[in-house]
Amino acid sequence: MTNSLGIKRFDKNNIDSVRDIVEKKIKELEAETGMTFSTGSITYGGFELTLQCKVDLNPNGMPAKEMSFLTNCMSEGLKPEDLGSTFIDGRSRYKIIGHKINTRYNIICERTDGKEYSFKGRYIAELLGR
Repeated sequence: MTNSLGIKRFDKNNIDSVRDIVEKKIKELEAETGMTFSTGSITYGGFELTLQCKVDLNPNGMPAKEMSFLTNCMSEGLKPEDLGSTFIDGRSRYKIIGHKINTRYNIICERTDGKEYSFKGRYIAELLGR
C-alpha cells in the first residue's frame, strides 16, 4: 500500500512533511471542538513515527496552566488575583503565569528574559508578603 506522500521509510528528510499534515488536521479539530491541540516531539524509526500531542480543554480561551493556577492557587497560599503578579528573587524579576499539577515546584513563572522557571507556591506567597 502506498501513501499519498510516497514515503517508504521515515527519516529526517520527511518527518516535517508528516508534522505539517498533522498540524493542518489539528487546526480543523480545534475549530470543531473548541479545545487547543499542540504537537510536541517526534520519534521515528523505519516504518513507525510517534508524534506527541497535547490537548487543553481551554474553557473561555484561557490556557490550561492559567486555569490550573486559578483552581489551585489557594492551596499554595496565593490568590487568584496573583496570576500576572511580579516578584523579585535574587537579582531577577519574575511574573506568575500558571500552575502545573503534581510537582513540588508547581508555580510557573516567567523571568524578564522570557525563560520559564518553577517555584514552590508557599515560597512565592512569602515573597509577596502573604
